[in-house]
Amino acid sequence: MTFELGASIEDVWLAWTSAERLRDWCAPHGFIVTDARTDLRPCGDWIVSMRSPDGIEFHVGGVYLEIVSHRSIKFTHRWREGGECSHETTVTVRFDESDRGVRGEFMQGPFESEDSVNGHREGWRECFERLVQVLTVDKDRSGSF
Repeated sequence: MTFELGASIEDVWLAWTSAERLRDWCAPHGFIVTDARTDLRPCGDWIVSMRSPDGIEFHVGGVYLEIVSHRSIKFTHRWREGGECSHETTVTVRFDESDRGVRGEFMQGPFESEDSVNGHREGWRECFERLVQVLTVDKDRSGSF
């Protein structure tokens, strides 16, 4: 999946790497991020906890594998529910500055099933929509007249 964000590379990088910023967007529509933690270094852990509209708690996390500041992040991704862990995938996100802000590429896999692919694709699509909203609000707040 490719994406284009009308924000600075610094703002996009912080959105992906700062626990405080992840709380603003890293969950599907209607979900509330209740906790986010990042230890941004190779072998450092990350976790995002979220609550669904019907009150169910979800936890997802992993380990950072590779970090190239302001260019790319590679990390493991695994849901943790009721003491059980789901199949682990690897996520790679690349960032490039463009005339319009930041152009990027998002990849995740391998998945165990087509249903898992579709569920993750939809979840990330909604997360990206929230990310665009957060970055747009930030840009509006920092503007001048």
